[in-house]
Amino acid sequence: MCCRTPLYQTLRDKGNVDEIENKGPFLCKKRGAWLGNGYYFWENNVDNAHWWGKNFKEGYIICRSYYIYDNKNFFDFMNPNHIEIFRVYVLELEKKYNYRKLTVSFVLEFLKKQKNFAKYKAIRCYPSKQDSENIMYFNENKNIKAFLDLRPPVQICVFDKSFLCQNIYEIIYPETYSRGYVG
Repeated sequence: MCCRTPLYQTLRDKGNVDEIENKGPFLCKKRGAWLGNGYYFWENNVDNAHWWGKNFKEGYIICRSYYIYDNKNFFDFMNPNHIEIFRVYVLELEKKYNYRKLTVSFVLEFLKKQKNFAKYKAIRCYPSKQDSENIMYFNENKNIKAFLDLRPPVQICVFDKSFLCQNIYEIIYPETYSRGYVG
């Protein structure tokens, strides 16, 4: 039996519960979306979805979906080989564009158009989030910024919905919106 990994999508609460459960997940095409266009999720940890909602949404809803972990399906920034591939493209694009204009999303959108990138359905990333209360420093010297995040903010940007377990997308927060809620 395969292990399903939970994914959490944080959305602005517009009171459109039926639309969310019937049409979700929702695509992000905002300029500045850091992993490019896609369906953004927090992997495995609902606390990160709450953190995002509290810091970046006025009122928010959290929905849960799942995927089957298969590292062949995603470009993974936690894989040293993938980081090296990305770095090589950055160096190539630096020659054509001003480095200061390059962003992670710009390079990823370029990569998505490459033939050898077509095998991927998602991008997995671990963006730094030092304002977390879940960090533990490696030693007592707090001037050294290295730390272990006990709840790492792993984010997945899905651009092929077949990556997700089909027909599973449900509101889990606020509880009053959840199916089967008894107040």
